[in-house]
Amino acid sequence: MKFYPPNSNRPVNINVMKYMIDWDRAVSKPQKKVKDFLLPYWRSHVVLEEFVVPRTRWRMDLINLTRKIAIEVSPIQHQQFVSFFHRDKFRFGAAIKRDIEKQEWAVRNGFTFVEIFGEDINHLSKDWFINNYNITL
Repeated sequence: MKFYPPNSNRPVNINVMKYMIDWDRAVSKPQKKVKDFLLPYWRSHVVLEEFVVPRTRWRMDLINLTRKIAIEVSPIQHQQFVSFFHRDKFRFGAAIKRDIEKQEWAVRNGFTFVEIFGEDINHLSKDWFINNYNITL
């Protein structure tokens, strides 16, 4: 499948097979909860997990190629400084910048970008996706 890397107008062909989702695997507890919620809706879809954005070290948590939806699960360390994850404020700022760049990459490649924050994980529903992102699962 072809994707545009950040800062490039030339698409790159990527073999997505190695990124196919394993619905039983837990990358993190928050991401597993999101996967468990999505499973009944996306079971028959082509879904990638921990997809490495071409020419970067960024990883997209979930990408539904069937519906063109990219999902980032963002627990607390994506919203505020947590010394365990960031060590200092500079690294936290760099992490925020990467999150913004990943969102821009997803939109540029034709995906609807969905960010699920920690407080949203236990409240996911079909209506949550419709109300917040105007998408159906």
